[in-house]
This record gives sequence, C-alpha cells and structure tokens, in this order.
Amino acid sequence: MTGVDPEVAQHRLSISPDARPVKQKPRRQAPDRQLAIREEVDQLLAVSFIEEARYPRWLSNVDLVRKHNRNWRMCVDYTSLNNACPKGCYPLPKIDQLVDATAGHARLSFMDAFSGYNQIRIAPEDQEHTAFLTDQGVYFYKVMPFGLKNVGATYQRTVNKMFAHQIGRNMEVYVDDLIVKSQEARTHLTDLVETFATLRRFGMRLNPAKCAFGVTSGKFLGFIIHERGIDANPEKVQAIVNMQSPRTIKDLQRLNGRLVAMSRFLARSGDRCLPFFRALKNPKNFQWTAEYEEAFKQMKQHLASLPRLASVSPGEKIGLYLAASQHAVSSILIKENSGEQLPVYYVSHVLNGPEERYPPIEKLALALVLSARKLRPYIQAHPVEVITNQPLRHVLSKFDVAGRLLKWAVELGEHDTEDTDLEQPPEPWVLHVDGSANSKGVGAGLVLRSPDGRSFERSLRFGFQATNNETEYEALLAGLRLALEMQVDALHVLTDSQLVAEQLSGGYEARDPVMAKYLAGENERADALAKLASKPAPGVRPEIDELPARAIEIVAAVSGGAPITWVQELLCFKRDGTLPPDEAVARRLCRTHAWYSEVSGQLYKRPFTYPLLRCLEPDEAQTVLAEVHGRVYGEHIGGRTLAHKILRQGYYWPTMCRDTKAYVQRCSSCQEHARTPWQPAIPLTPIDCAWPFAQWGLDLLGPFPLASGQRKYIVVGVDYFTKWVEAEPLATITERQMEKFVWRNLVTRFGLPKTIITDNGPQFAGRRFREFCASHGIQLRFSSVAHPQTNGLAEVTNRSILDGLKRRVSAARLAWTDKLPSVLWSLRTTPKIATGESPYSLAFGIEAVLPPEVAIATLRMRNYDEKIMNEGLRAGLDLLEERRANAHLKALSYKRAVARVYNRKVRPRPIKLDDLVLRNTEVSDPTCARGKMAPKWEGPYRVDKIV
Repeated sequence: MTGVDPEVAQHRLSISPDARPVKQKPRRQAPDRQLAIREEVDQLLAVSFIEEARYPRWLSNVDLVRKHNRNWRMCVDYTSLNNACPKGCYPLPKIDQLVDATAGHARLSFMDAFSGYNQIRIAPEDQEHTAFLTDQGVYFYKVMPFGLKNVGATYQRTVNKMFAHQIGRNMEVYVDDLIVKSQEARTHLTDLVETFATLRRFGMRLNPAKCAFGVTSGKFLGFIIHERGIDANPEKVQAIVNMQSPRTIKDLQRLNGRLVAMSRFLARSGDRCLPFFRALKNPKNFQWTAEYEEAFKQMKQHLASLPRLASVSPGEKIGLYLAASQHAVSSILIKENSGEQLPVYYVSHVLNGPEERYPPIEKLALALVLSARKLRPYIQAHPVEVITNQPLRHVLSKFDVAGRLLKWAVELGEHDTEDTDLEQPPEPWVLHVDGSANSKGVGAGLVLRSPDGRSFERSLRFGFQATNNETEYEALLAGLRLALEMQVDALHVLTDSQLVAEQLSGGYEARDPVMAKYLAGENERADALAKLASKPAPGVRPEIDELPARAIEIVAAVSGGAPITWVQELLCFKRDGTLPPDEAVARRLCRTHAWYSEVSGQLYKRPFTYPLLRCLEPDEAQTVLAEVHGRVYGEHIGGRTLAHKILRQGYYWPTMCRDTKAYVQRCSSCQEHARTPWQPAIPLTPIDCAWPFAQWGLDLLGPFPLASGQRKYIVVGVDYFTKWVEAEPLATITERQMEKFVWRNLVTRFGLPKTIITDNGPQFAGRRFREFCASHGIQLRFSSVAHPQTNGLAEVTNRSILDGLKRRVSAARLAWTDKLPSVLWSLRTTPKIATGESPYSLAFGIEAVLPPEVAIATLRMRNYDEKIMNEGLRAGLDLLEERRANAHLKALSYKRAVARVYNRKVRPRPIKLDDLVLRNTEVSDPTCARGKMAPKWEGPYRVDKIV
C-alpha cells in the first residue's frame, strides 16, 4: 500500500477515556445503492485501504451522496465516533491570504492529491474504531477516511511539514489543493522540479485529471487568480444570477449565504443586502415583497460587472476608503498603480440597534475598527492611508475622549495608519446668460462670476437671424465655452428663459426641430467648439464677439461622418466620459467599460484566460472571419470553434459567437459538406398492424458471394404482426422474381395481404409489380427516399439474417444458401421483445419442437400422449385469438415506449413554401460514384409544395 510514510504522519483518534462505544443500528439501502456500496468496498479491498473487522467496539453506517456526474460517493456516518473525539486546534490557512499570496504571478501550476486523505494511514491501535457496516460484512479503514473529525487538520499538518521550505516562497497549500507559483515564467520549471522531488521523497501521489501545469490563470479555493489580480468565480456569480426569487425562508438563507461568499467583491454589500437581512428577522411571517424583488434585481445587475481585485506586493502602501450610511458602514482597500486606484478588498457591516444612532464621525470610526479587524493581515504588513471626509485622527487622538472612542483608539494604536481628509467639492461658479432678438439685430450677453467675486463679461453679436429662444441657447453655449477656457470645475447657470431651463431639466419636451438639436447635443457641441475655438489668456475679454453661424451648424460640420462604432464609443467614454444618446447603450457602457483598456490608441479587452485581446471594428472583424475560417490556414471549422480560435489569436468583439455562427451558416462550402444531422426532425410514428399476415415488409439483401445456381441476393419478407420471416435466395432481382416470391411465399401460404411496404427500388416500383399488387387488391406503399427507417422492421430483420449467416458460414462463405433455412428457423422460434411471443406461436398457437428436446427430452416430450396433445392443441387454437390480442397490446406499449425515448431527441426543422433547401446527395448518387471528396449536399432548391 503506497502513501505517506507512517514515520512522517499518522492520524490518531484520541477518543475520550470516558466515552461509551456506540454501535449504530443497520440502515437498509435500495438495490442500486447496495450495488454502488459493493463496488466501492471491492475497490477499497483491492488496494488494501480497508480490512474485515471481527469484533469492533464502534460501528457506523454507510451513507451515499450524489456526485456531480450523478454517480454515488460512499461515505461513513462517523457522528457517534466524532462526538467522542476532542476537536483539534491545528489551524487551517486563511483562504483570503492564500489567494492574495498566489495572485500576481506569471506562471501557476494547480495540483490535487489523488484521494489525498487515503494516503495517510491511521494509527494501528485506532483502525478498528473506524469500522462500518455493509451488506457484505463489517470493515475498518487502515487509511484516513473522509468524515472523521480532525482529518483535515492532520492532512494540513502533513503537507505543511512536507513543503515547509517552499510554502510562501514558490508554493501555497490548502489541505489537498497544491499550487506552485513563479514570478517569472522561466523559473517555473525549476520550481516544479523542486516540488516533485518533495512529492517523491514523501511518497505522495497526484491526480493527473485534476492537475494543470504552467498556466497563467486558474481556479483556486473558489477564486479565479492570474497575474493581473483576482476575479470572482463565474460559476458562483451565475448561481446567484440564475436564482429565482426566494419563496421560502430557506431560499432566502441560501441567497444570503451565496452573497456572503461573494462579499469580498461587493461594494457596500451591507446597504445592498439590507432588505434580505431584514426579511430574516421575522421568519414565521416571511413574505417576498416588491421592495425585496427590486433589491434582488439591482443585486443581479451589480453582479454583472464585478470588479477585478488587485494583489498587493510586500511593503506596498495601500489606502482605505471609509463610508457610512444610515444603516451600514463600508470600506474599500485599494492600491495605486500608474495613477489608477485598484480595489483589493471590500468590507461592509450592517449596523445593529444602537449603532444606527451613532453620530457620523463615530460610524466612520466603527468602520475603521471593523475594517482593521477584518483586514488585519493587510494593515499589519503595509502602511495604510485612511481616506475619509471627516477629521477621524483628530477625534481619536483627543485627550478627553472617553467610552467606545477611547477603546477604539487603543485598539487602532498598534497599526501604522495615516489619516487623509477627502477634498470637499469645489464651490461652483455662477453663469448669467441672456439673449435678445429685435429688428436691429440679434445678440446675447453673459457674465461669469467666480467664488471669490471676480467677474468676466462677454457680449455676442450674431451674424444670422434667430428667435429669442435660439439666442438664449446660443448665449448658454457661449457661456459654457468661456467656463471651459477658465477651467471651471463646477458651474451654476442662471437664465431668464423658462423654456430653456425646463427643456434642459426635462420638464418640457423640445418639439421644434431646431430646439431639439440644441437640447440633444449640448455636451457634444460644447466639447467640439471648445476644441475648435482659440483659447485667449484668462482675463482678456473682447468687448463684442462675432458669431457667424449657429453652434449646432458648426458642430454638424465638424462631427459629421461615418456612424460611430462600438470601439469608438468605448474610447470616447474612457477618454472624456462621453456617453452615446441611446440610454440602453449608455447603461451598457457604464457597466462594462472596466473590462477594457486603451493601449497606444487601441482598445483592448481584459479576458479571463488569454492575454489582452485587441477589439476589432466591424469591417476588421469581417476580415478576420474570412481569413481564419476559409483562407490560407482556415479549415472551415464550426462557429463555436471559430470563435475560440479567433480569441486565441488575440481578437475580440462583442458579438463574436453570433457572428461566427452566422458566418459559418452562410458559407456555401460548409453547407455542401455539412454532416448529416443525427437528431430526428419529426416525432416517431410507429407502424401498427392488428392482424396476422395482413401487412408485410419486403426488402433485398446482398450481393453475397456467388453460391450455387448463381444466387447472390436474398429477398426478405417479414410480417408486421407476428414478425414471421420469409426469405429466398435469388440469382437476379427483377420484377418477375418479386412477383413470384410474393405469390409463392406469401399469398399461397398466408393469404392475400392487405399492405406491402417496400423501398423505392425498380424491382418494387416498376409497372409490372404495381399491376400485380393492384390486381390482387394489395396496397403497395413505399418508404421515404433515402430513408430506410420507414421500413424499419424489414431493415432490422435484414441485419439479423446477415449476422446469423456470418456466424454460421465462417470460412465456407459460398455455402450461405445452405445455412439460410436454419437462420430463418431461429428467427421464427425466438420470442420477440415487442410481443413477448415467438412468431411461430403467434402463427400456429403452439411453440415449435426444437432439436434439443429430442436429444434431451423435456416434460412434454417425455409424457407425450397423442390424445392429450391433440386436446391441448385444440385448446391452444381456441385461445389463440386472446393470445394474439395480448401480443398486440404488448407491441403497442413497446412502440409507445420506444417513441417516447426517440421523441426526446427530436429537433424540429420546419420547412415552409419558398424556402431554399439543400438535398442529400444519396438521392442523386446512391452508389457514391462521385467519390469521397464529393459534397454531401446539393442545391439549393426552392420548396414548391409540401405534401
């Protein structure tokens, strides 16, 4: 038995001396569970992980739980044994610290121990205490099983001892999850060599199926880690997004638990989750209200744009923003990188009872204390700048402070923090604007006044005719241009035009086209004109300025051109905050802009698995699609694979999956060589027959090796009710031969059938055979072209005949005609699943006497009495109708069951008039004479009629 050397690690139970041994009562298991337990026990015995117990003092039952792949996992209920063992005090590593220590590395290797717990043995004196009960017997574990108390601590202690010289340097370990990390890709192989040397020295094995080596990102302890930071697990996010609105208190608790697991990524999670926490206070009268539903929707929207968290280097300075609301306090730990502030950790706390009545300054102090407790490893290891809009340090350092503030000040005294007050918002400038239009001319005046009392005045004379309202708008735009020149950050505008004020605030609707232009493009016009206009030095103010044309006309001339693309929208928003007029597009930009970065004037997307992806314009995307799909190195791959290949090449645009799928669907070469869809297009329609020998299916089988009489084909007929088979070898397959077979083998033996079902071969579809059937009142039905499943019973019978001949003729292939009767005899006397009866018994009312009954006499042969047998035969004939009726009912039930299974796979492909369709080349080229390189589909054809 392999595993970790017992000298290195053993697990001991440490059962309390006064504990009373417990033998649990046996629990019954369902048959499928018993089988799973038996298989697991056999495997454990084979690898010597367990051994049969004789007289155990402790006895536990086996439980089964479902795995993700729907298989069973065997567990042992060690509740009684665990209660008798004290809880170990060996600590497990903090997940947050492990994740932070791993993120930011260039190369990672994720490793998982193979049945990790089973690689550590149990102390021999404690092994029999792990005994468990099964239907096969009682066994105990020789290795450490799942479910025992303190096994996690034992395993953690073992791996800490094994990798003591690597943990923290180039490796992190959490129980059986191992990760090797390297700051540089070139050193990763050396780190792996060191790790595997340790694994070999201690005898620990890995599970290759769960290992990934030399990757740039991966999932570790529920987080996605990579060189650029830490991302939330998309599976956890999707689990919340896909949740239905809670209807019970259990659903709400499940929601809160999932949100708590994501709290590190949620800004102000206390305020966002407050409605859910309130609902838990009254579980007996729980009711999901509109307020809760709105909060749930907002939370889902927030989850769609979770930030990427940064990792912090040792000794790096970090910042802590504090915020307080009426019901919660929050903080965010940040780091600064190239002038950009990146989030590291979000903390939030819902205020309880008296805490809600704290003054704002005390709420911020509480936020700092709670953050210091939660983020203690960060604050101890890094200099921290506390950023708030309150004089927090001054309050906490006062000599006369008392009560909780004094206690908090003492607690915070151990940390290296400095306090920074946020800048107050700038005091606004005031802009007065007024426009005038009369018979003497059109003009406007404006006054811009600074907070310290300085005034800047400007007069405008317009070189065009305008209404009073238009002059008011022109005066406003001129004032905005002047404010830009003066680099004003905050502006308060005063105008005496009620129309302009109400339209800008949304109170009035701008119905006049000219007014609508002023209103819709205000920000764009101000920006564009500010760039076009010359910027005089502050304080220089000409007495009168000339404005030759309307501002909206100037901007239209400057900004006109091709429609803006999604790349241009994102670049404009990231550069100067410009949003498109479409509200839906604007909301999407605000939600997703953080996923993109601008590098040297190009837009790139930050993905989860690949390097930065260049964002493509629509025309560039079409070029890349054409090159990757079908040009020099394209192989006409499918839509999803094409999208993945383009991603790996380093390109991205938002509609990649849809565009690649549409491009492949439009590709004529892909359509002509597409695989035949295996999913059926229409539900299965079973063929029913209620009377013996009323409906036959005919088909041809061959060619076979040439036998006596030049015979190389077989014509096969099968009755749809009894499944009786008739077959005859033939030298030629002509209409005359088919006519003779039907007459000699079907009509003269079983009577005229009502229906015969065949394929579309010339032997059956010819005029002579049609006339023969018509003259005898036989309905001739044909299966669909290139669809032999229509005559499925005949096809299945052909396969059975062919299999029987192959097994009988062996090397004597030319003697297949001599073996055909024995194959038919076997088919006629074998019970069918559909009816539960043999064709012989349904035809004659009695089972046939088979050769073994002569060699080894059965009861009916040993006690043969002609008189009794004749009476039994007549009684069987009297009951034959009931026997056939029961067989018919069984056949109907069987066909319905088959149809239910078949119809689950149906994928409708409705065809309408005038649709363009492709036709399978099996119709025009049934012998595949065109070769393997020929297309599978031909066309297109237009649908002219639906039958």
